[in-house]
Amino acid sequence: MAAQTDNVVAFPGVRVATEPATLIIGASLEEEPCSAHRVFGVNDQMDLRSLSRVLAVIFGWGEESVPTKFHLPGSAVESAAQLVTGGRPAAVGVVDVPLSTTVAEVLQSPGDTLIWQWGLWEHTLQVREAFARDEATPDALCIGGSGSIRALGDVDAEEPVDIAAINRELTGRDSIQNTLATARADVVDIIERSGVFEFVPLLQALDLQRSESTALELTGEAGESVVKRLRALPIEDAEKDPAGHDAALVELLCLAALTSDELRHDVAAHVMERLGWESDEGIPLSGEDVEELAAASWAEMSALGLAGEDALSPVERLDLLREALRR
Repeated sequence: MAAQTDNVVAFPGVRVATEPATLIIGASLEEEPCSAHRVFGVNDQMDLRSLSRVLAVIFGWGEESVPTKFHLPGSAVESAAQLVTGGRPAAVGVVDVPLSTTVAEVLQSPGDTLIWQWGLWEHTLQVREAFARDEATPDALCIGGSGSIRALGDVDAEEPVDIAAINRELTGRDSIQNTLATARADVVDIIERSGVFEFVPLLQALDLQRSESTALELTGEAGESVVKRLRALPIEDAEKDPAGHDAALVELLCLAALTSDELRHDVAAHVMERLGWESDEGIPLSGEDVEELAAASWAEMSALGLAGEDALSPVERLDLLREALRR
């Protein structure tokens, strides 16, 4: 499954203006006939000097000492321009932003844009989502991407983006192992057998160590029963129906990404192929095939409000999925 710029994990939430936030940012470098795109989450209290180092890692520019700077596009609002000019009237056009500025001072809401320049290369950053963060959320995580700087100017040099390797450099290998230690053993097994470590940032953002009280409060008097049903997933037996068991766990992980059904099907099919499953005819499974393999678990997930027409709100679903995925 080829990486797409929109093939990313979305994390909805309500941002309170006085609270630190995690911003989901799309970053792009366009150099015809090639381009490189990344989607990442970042702590909006980080300063731009630190953000520059994060961007160098996720795009693969390395540690070479190169002049870097940020500037607002010419269409930036006057208030943002005056922020970086000490409140003085700012001329229309490019406005350089001091590296000591925090991300929150220049990027706040979906659509806000900032330009990062690495040497002669200009990268466009645009906010996609903003949600309240807690201490467990990493300061920076790459959650999607396509294209490589090594392929710039050479369309035949395209190579896949190794999200797991990027995040190891950003957060450290120990952080990844600590995250996996909070997830169910069979979920960790799915990730390790498939090699799809892109799920690790998702688990980090879910904060699986958070108290189960949220799920209990959400489900009211039936809370304990609901938590037991969540913990009982998958319904498919691992020994009698290993394909169905794997498919159900894959669907749980994909549901936690809060993607569209189309993208969920694409990701589920990709992971099942990496796990070695195929149809009786020897062809790759479709997303619909994966859902059918996990039919019993899918019906239970729908009954619990995790999927289907009667699905709960995104935030409520995440609270329940946290219970289903935690160790």
